[in-house]
Amino acid sequence: MRGWLLALAIGFAGFAGCKSPGASTGDAGPAASNSGPAYFATDAGIVIVQDGTLKELPVNVHIKLKLQLAPDGTLYGASGVRKPGVRVRDGHMTELPVTWSSAAVAPDGKVWMLDEGLQILDGEKVTKLESPEANDVGVAPDGTVFLARWLDEPRRVYRREGDTWKVVEELTALLANDQIRGFVAGRGGEFYVVMSASVTRRDGGAWRKVELPPTAFVLAAGGVSPKGSLPLVTRDAIVVVDADGTVDVLDTSVRPEDVTAIAFDGQERLWLGGESGVFVLSRKGQVLQRWPVGVLPAAPSSIAVHQGGPALPDVPPVGVRGTIRGKLIVDGKAGAHTKVELCASQAYEPRPRSGAKASERLEWTMKRDTRGPSPPCEFAPLRFATVTDSDGAFELFDVPRQEYILTTKPSERWEVKSLAARGRLCCRDLTQGETLELGDVRVQARTE
Repeated sequence: MRGWLLALAIGFAGFAGCKSPGASTGDAGPAASNSGPAYFATDAGIVIVQDGTLKELPVNVHIKLKLQLAPDGTLYGASGVRKPGVRVRDGHMTELPVTWSSAAVAPDGKVWMLDEGLQILDGEKVTKLESPEANDVGVAPDGTVFLARWLDEPRRVYRREGDTWKVVEELTALLANDQIRGFVAGRGGEFYVVMSASVTRRDGGAWRKVELPPTAFVLAAGGVSPKGSLPLVTRDAIVVVDADGTVDVLDTSVRPEDVTAIAFDGQERLWLGGESGVFVLSRKGQVLQRWPVGVLPAAPSSIAVHQGGPALPDVPPVGVRGTIRGKLIVDGKAGAHTKVELCASQAYEPRPRSGAKASERLEWTMKRDTRGPSPPCEFAPLRFATVTDSDGAFELFDVPRQEYILTTKPSERWEVKSLAARGRLCCRDLTQGETLELGDVRVQARTE
């Protein structure tokens, strides 16, 4: 039976026309030449946007870590799971003879990397250095190197002085009840340390804590603007921390829970991506252009924009969409007349309560009771639903390529199923108009 289809719409104001290079952009920020590409890291590879075109670079490495962009435009990416990292130059990608779980590009173009210890990548040469155990590395614009250890005790932040490492007491104290989201270096000398519930900025040799809203829980931070502003995605809002420490909560139609990556470009435009598509915003949050779901093969884990960024296309790209078919098998038999829902794999967790304290929010979002009446996909920005026919068959139409999970309720509780078809994870490599056959989707009906 062809089931009914439910697609949850996101409330956007619509598409705004693109601005030509050098033209007045109104709220879009200072005019600047469109001079560099935008990069999106996804589980399926890296997508390059430049000169009005998109180029996909599929890789064997699922780019999970934050993209690192060198001053000359060279891009570095890695998965953090002991697979070779990659380097992108002039639109061409090569594998590197090194892996890393955290990396930072210094002003001289050398890449400081953490794997099983600290190492420096200089061209093709890799040099290992003695260092404390750490989980994150950052390099300030003046070349000072910092390490953070926060997954294990003792939690500490270190600063490199010559060949020695000294504890940074101000930041170490903050780690007692927090975790590092990353070090972010700006184009004008700014250096931020982003944690889950706090942001600290380095001014000269001193550290200044930014006062975030009391309920803020930081999910992501991105590339700094030419004016030294740091973009953040929190559970409640999209936030910009200006160079003077002012915190600006953007009045925008884009929901923060739909955003997985964010970055400024050299024109003070904000690039955002997530399970609801790609958005380009003005500095004040106005939607300049939206690209629909399916333009990227999956929600981006990181965005990097070189210099002024690319010109926006006159017409937003068309998302890739297709049909998904499968057959539900419950306890070895056809799952007849059973609810089936498809939603983005990163979005089926419940969202936090409005107004909850930052320390409470993480705990709350990690709890998911599949025995409850609410479907796991209830809070997903993109959701498709149907009911199987008498043979357990189901069909979902006009599904954009994305990475999905399938949820079904064959008994008293919901079951969550990761999907793969012919070795392909559903459905990030779906092609335009394709009908993807999932085959049998087997689950067990549990009542406990």
